[in-house]
Amino acid sequence: MPRARADADDATRAKPKGKAKGAPRAIELPPEPAPARWVDGALVVGFLALTFLLGVFPQRDMDIWWHLRTGDLIRQGHGIPEHDLYTFTVPDHPWIDLHWGFEVAASWAFAHGGMRTLQLAKCAITCLAVFLLITARRRDWPLWAMLTAWLPALVLLGGRMYVRPETVTLLFLAAFLAVLVRWERFPKLAYALPAIQMLWVNTQGLFVLGPIVLALAMIDAALRPGAFARARTAWWRAVAPASVLTLVACFLNPYAIEGVLFPVQLATTMRSPVFSNSIAELEPIPQFIARNGLNHPMLLLHLGVMALGALSFLVPLLWQGFTSLREPPDVGKKKKGGPMPWRVRPFRLLLFAAFSALSLQATRNSHQFAAVVGAVTAWNLGEWAATARGRRLASGAKDASGLPPRLIALALIAATIAAISSGAWYAVAGEGRTVGLGEDPLWQPHAAARFAGKEGMPDRAVGFHLGMAALYEFYHGPDRKVFADPRLEVMGPELYEHYNELGRRLGSDAPGWAEELDALGRPALLIDHETGFLMEGTLLAGTRWRCVYWDPAASVFLHESSLAAADVVPVDFLVRHFRPDPGTEPHGLRALLAESKALARLVEARPALARALAPLGIDHARRVLRNDPDSTDGWKDLGRLLAAGEPAHGLRPSPRMGGGPAEPLDATAPRFRLPFDPVFDLTPARVTFAFRRALDRSPGDPIALLSLADAYLARRMDEAALPFLERLADSSPSDPRQAAARELASYNLGLVRGRLGPAPKPVEHPNLSALDKALDELLERGRAASAADLIEREYPPKARPWPLADRLATLRLHLGEPDRARAAWQAATAPRPALRAARVAATYLAEDDLDRARASYREALAAEPDLFEALYGLAVVEHAAGRAADTLDAARRAESHAPGPFARDAARALARDATPYVSKAIDPSSGE
Repeated sequence: MPRARADADDATRAKPKGKAKGAPRAIELPPEPAPARWVDGALVVGFLALTFLLGVFPQRDMDIWWHLRTGDLIRQGHGIPEHDLYTFTVPDHPWIDLHWGFEVAASWAFAHGGMRTLQLAKCAITCLAVFLLITARRRDWPLWAMLTAWLPALVLLGGRMYVRPETVTLLFLAAFLAVLVRWERFPKLAYALPAIQMLWVNTQGLFVLGPIVLALAMIDAALRPGAFARARTAWWRAVAPASVLTLVACFLNPYAIEGVLFPVQLATTMRSPVFSNSIAELEPIPQFIARNGLNHPMLLLHLGVMALGALSFLVPLLWQGFTSLREPPDVGKKKKGGPMPWRVRPFRLLLFAAFSALSLQATRNSHQFAAVVGAVTAWNLGEWAATARGRRLASGAKDASGLPPRLIALALIAATIAAISSGAWYAVAGEGRTVGLGEDPLWQPHAAARFAGKEGMPDRAVGFHLGMAALYEFYHGPDRKVFADPRLEVMGPELYEHYNELGRRLGSDAPGWAEELDALGRPALLIDHETGFLMEGTLLAGTRWRCVYWDPAASVFLHESSLAAADVVPVDFLVRHFRPDPGTEPHGLRALLAESKALARLVEARPALARALAPLGIDHARRVLRNDPDSTDGWKDLGRLLAAGEPAHGLRPSPRMGGGPAEPLDATAPRFRLPFDPVFDLTPARVTFAFRRALDRSPGDPIALLSLADAYLARRMDEAALPFLERLADSSPSDPRQAAARELASYNLGLVRGRLGPAPKPVEHPNLSALDKALDELLERGRAASAADLIEREYPPKARPWPLADRLATLRLHLGEPDRARAAWQAATAPRPALRAARVAATYLAEDDLDRARASYREALAAEPDLFEALYGLAVVEHAAGRAADTLDAARRAESHAPGPFARDAARALARDATPYVSKAIDPSSGE
């Protein structure tokens, strides 16, 4: 029976020359049957397929662009950089670019295949790294145990599988570990380490991990029993020179000693709280937990991997002690080659401790942490499973290993592949990833970056998202310069703080930002919608800066003094609404949603911009819903834009997650208790319906919950708001904004419960006077739904007089139930058929059915041509439909028949919106 291969990291399992006779040997295990070996092969293939799949997502990380531009410059003969090339703020700052090897290779690959080639190369490199780690094992360690233990770490590792130099670092780190766990048996393998180290030091600053891991392995070797005995001399003679050469290899970089010391400089720079407090990937995990709690799925996975790694030491130790107490003294020792006891390997323990500590320093370190701790966990549990099997065989028990555990492991891998490929895991993780190659266009605003550096534009730019600066550098550097970019070690904490402070002052419209931009030479401003909407709001709100480019991902602003030289005109958002141009229209549902969301954030933050910006956002949300009526985000964005888009409706600006600051419940107008008024009530009805539809499709959506509760509270509809406040108060927030929303909901919940008081007593068979009294009491307490239910219960449709039917329908419309409101109005006998037709039209408008609303308003006007309610409603419909001439006609007629000054002003505002866009002389392309 053949003896299994000696443990690669355990000298006591090897049998070097001169070893004492009778020394313990590894137990001779029977060979696995052929079916088991085939399943083992399937396990490896499946595990590597999962690794590849985890890297197949559209590229979002934008650091790659400055890397590619630098690689292009090096390949063009400009040499490896020594001083900053890209900024106008620190142009002479020393730049130690140890990434140059990665940059050259990435530049070549991108030139020959684009981002897809880089993505495939990233996946292939990661698969090779994982293959090296999972094959660094004894043959008797069961693969099913090792790969099952590896699974959580692999999923965590997939969270950082970007096209970045750290991908190559992962390969070099895996190569180091693969050598170090084998060098007891094959010490000459150590001579591969200097070559690996030389490549590593010319790829990324994390090359320092090589000497660190080597030092941990040397400590382990020195701690072994008989480490410096004569029998070990040959081993040390092979390993020691290789280790010295590995250290020497660190100096083989273009910067010599400065390059070797670069990791120390980088660590010192990155330790600044200026970075860790504002850059997510540099935030220490304890700080992340203090700020966000423990509900983030990726954080829980990270902590779970760490806990599993710790248990992989603890559980086998406890098992070892327990089985040693139970077994007879001679079990396993009757035959030569009895089972060896499981024990803690210092090298593995040191690796686990070092990389766990490293991972706590910054969330970006999860990549290396997952690789090392995943490997350590697999080694520990694989060795434990082999030891347990050896003990069973030594005691004469039947071998229980075989297909079942392998098939279970294969099923787990297959289930993980299914969860990734279906998007189920990404939905749980909340990262917005999808399976695919190439780039995520909504994260890579190429068109905006190209536009910002086109001929005539300023030769300086500020990218208010460092990734925007990297993309600008890719297209225009180093001839055109940026204020700051993602190379934090070049920028330093002082300049980064200055950059952040400028963004904060601009976003809050604090004094001094305009003078600061003047002093910088009035550069072009590139702003990312996701993080820069407050800055966009300031610049759009009547400053001397003009938006000259806008797409679903980003915007570009120029000072008005630069417009002529750049030959550009400001963007007119209402032109895009009333006269849409295919050249500026978003293409695809994701792009439509991205732009509607960007405009919603803007108008929530700056309500004064709503009339100019909200109609375009509503157009995009409506187009989304035409293509996907069940889109939660489409209904949600429609509601948000409507809520802010018409100042006449009386709703206060909503405290939105990502919008303005949250404020407690304040004084509001109980519109639901008053007769229907189209000027005041059309928009709240549309807003309420939109958010109810969003919640029908996604009942736990925190923004929809908060928005609908806010819409009810704005009209003192406390009973309707109550269940949504309760759901918010009971929610588990996953970020600070959701935590703030829960806190606000909890505060308002107490106020609402106090105002509602006890549940109303049943009212049985009241007369009209008693019913009016009961209704008034319910409405006074904000119980609109109870009041509507009472009317419906006591007065069937045929017995319901018009005033009561009108009151019921108005309540239902405010509650966000336009279908029930329509049924109530249609069933009643109206003294004026035109009025009923106009009210029915309002229910269609609330449902965003513009065609039916238009038809009903025209029906009303056919009966009463001067009916203000129908004229105003028709103007709202035509405005929403982007028909400028029809809007102007209906609005002017409504203005002339307005019942009061407020109604007249509302109609006049609609006419004012449409007037500039009625003339045929307008060029649709003038919006660019």
